[in-house]
Amino acid sequence: MRDADGTSPERFSGDHLDGLFKPLTRYSHVALAVSGGPDSLALMMLARRWNAGRNNGPVMSVLTVDHGLRAAAGDETRMVRDLANRLGLECEILVWHGQKPDSGLQDAARRARYDLLENWCRENGAEALVLAHTCDDQSETVLMRFLRGSGVDGLSAMSQTTTQGVVDFVRPLLGIEKKDLASVLEHEGVHAANDPSNRDTRFERVRLRQALCVLESHGLQRDALARTARRMESAREALEHFTDRAIADSVRWSPLGYCEIGRAGLGANVREIGLRVVSRCLSAIGGQVYPCNWDALNLLYDTLIGAQTGRQTLHNCLLQPTADTILITRETGSRSADPMTVEPDKTIQWDNRYKICVAHGISNLATVGALEAEGWRQVKERAHDLSHLPGAVCHALPAVRLEDGRIRVPHSTCAELNEGVMVEFTDRDLLRGADQIRQ
Repeated sequence: MRDADGTSPERFSGDHLDGLFKPLTRYSHVALAVSGGPDSLALMMLARRWNAGRNNGPVMSVLTVDHGLRAAAGDETRMVRDLANRLGLECEILVWHGQKPDSGLQDAARRARYDLLENWCRENGAEALVLAHTCDDQSETVLMRFLRGSGVDGLSAMSQTTTQGVVDFVRPLLGIEKKDLASVLEHEGVHAANDPSNRDTRFERVRLRQALCVLESHGLQRDALARTARRMESAREALEHFTDRAIADSVRWSPLGYCEIGRAGLGANVREIGLRVVSRCLSAIGGQVYPCNWDALNLLYDTLIGAQTGRQTLHNCLLQPTADTILITRETGSRSADPMTVEPDKTIQWDNRYKICVAHGISNLATVGALEAEGWRQVKERAHDLSHLPGAVCHALPAVRLEDGRIRVPHSTCAELNEGVMVEFTDRDLLRGADQIRQ
C-alpha cells in the first residue's frame, strides 16, 4: 500500500513526519540538498509530503550539485530536477567549475559542494540547508573521529541543527537508518543514482563503512555509536552553557570586529571552559566556521594565562595580551580575506563576519576587502572617530573601494566615508552573552 507520493504509510505517517521535520517550522524558506542518492531522494519526497499537509509550511527549494567529475553526473542532476518538478518543487542545478585538484579530491569536492549550496542559500534568502545525513552516517562519523583522538565536540559528531554563518544546516534524518529510507524509494518505484565513489576504498569513509560491517559481527552496533554521539552532544551542550557564562563574565566584543578578554576572568575558569572561551572568540573574530586546532590552542592558552605578553597569531587572528586584557583582532596582510565584488543594492557576506551593502548610484562596481595599513593611512585624518583604536583593529576593518579609487569605511561616522554603504557584524551569536564595547 502506498500514499499519493509513494511513501510507506506505516513507517512514515503524519505524526512521525511532524516529529522529523519539526526543526523546519521556524524557517520561511529552506533548501533541500539532493545528490540523487537514495538518502537525499527520500529526504526530498518525505519533506514534500510533510510540507504539503501544512497551511503555513516553509517555501522549499531543491539544490543539486554537478561536480563535473563523472560522465553520468549531468544525467543524475537532471534526474533530480525532473523528480523535484514532478513533486511540485523548484530545483536548481549548481555546477562546480574550475580546476580539480590531483589529490584530496573528495574533500575538495565536499568543500566546493557546500560553498555552492551555502552561497545559493545566502543569495536567495534560504535560512536553512536541509541535509540527508542518517543514523548510519552518524555512526561512521563517530568512529572516524574516535580514530583521530577527538574529544567531546568531535564525538558528538553531527548535530541536528548547526549554524554556518547566516545559514543553518538541518539534519532531520539523523535518527533514521538508510534501509528505512530505501523503502521509501521502493514504494515509489524510484531508482537512485549509483555513485561508484561510495565503494572506492581509497576514501576513508568507505573503508570505515566496511570496517563497521566487520565490527558488527563482533557485537558493535551502529545505533550504539549513534547513542554515544547523542550523549556527547548532551555533554557538549552543558560545556557550552558554562562557556556562555564565562564569556559573559570576561569578554567584551565590538561590532568593529574585535574583542577583549579579561585575563583574570579567563584564568578563573577550569581549563576546559577557558579553552572554549578562547576558541569561540578566535572563530568569531577570525571569520572561521570551524574551531581551531586543539593542540595549537592548548599551547596558546598557556601563554595567555601566563606572565608573557608577547603577540601571538592563531586561526587568522592576532592576539595582543597586556597585563589585564587580551585584545583579539582579525589578522591582515597575507591572512586577510579575499576581496569580493558587491553590486549596487545587493548584500554580500564578506569574511564570514560582515554583511555589506552598497547603495545604488554610489558605484556600479565596488570591491570589499580589508582596509589594511595603506588604506588606513589614506583615511585616518578623516576618520577621527576611529583614530583612538589600535592599528590592528583599523587595518582589519572592511573597506569598500569604488571604481574611481575612493574608499568607503562604513564603520566611521564621517559622512564622506560611510555614504551609501551599510555594514553589520554577523558573528555575534558566537559570542553569546558578551558585553558590547561601546565606541
